[in-house]
Amino acid sequence: MGRIISTTSTYEILEGKPIDNRFTANTNADRDVIPSSYRYEGLMVYVADPNGDSSVGGRTYQLVGGITNLDWSEIKTDFSGVTNDTFLIDGNTGVGAGVVEIGSPDADDLQVYEITHNLGKTLTDIKVDIFFISDTSASPVTRTLAAADAVYTDTTDPSNKLRIKILPPQGALERIEIILHSV
Repeated sequence: MGRIISTTSTYEILEGKPIDNRFTANTNADRDVIPSSYRYEGLMVYVADPNGDSSVGGRTYQLVGGITNLDWSEIKTDFSGVTNDTFLIDGNTGVGAGVVEIGSPDADDLQVYEITHNLGKTLTDIKVDIFFISDTSASPVTRTLAAADAVYTDTTDPSNKLRIKILPPQGALERIEIILHSV
């Protein structure tokens, strides 16, 4: 491998190369011979030609759950198959297209909203992100819903409707953006 560098202070990188020879490999075979004493869970390695035959482009792998060759997991960087639907609940103008308020807020001031989406997926294949955005705050408060927080409303066609129970906008300057991601 390379030279061992012992340092007690910071140093300046003068070349366009990784400072650690574990960060890149030419092939998966090269990645797999990184000695176990050099590995740690979470280590990421970019492999320029995984199969060694130029059949696929570079990939990034991470050690997850251990440090053996069986623990390499590809980090996905191609999200071309991901589709989104975005819905808006505005404290000033009300609910946007595809959103319906169901009933009145409950004792905890939570409101149920029914969302009709076009993803054609069931809840297990949808990630729900909710952004609470106030025009009076510098940064929005963000919360990702767990599957238990969103329930289907129509069991005959659960692929296009779900209900979300959240705190409604708190004043005219607040809005809620709901983004559904299908993968």
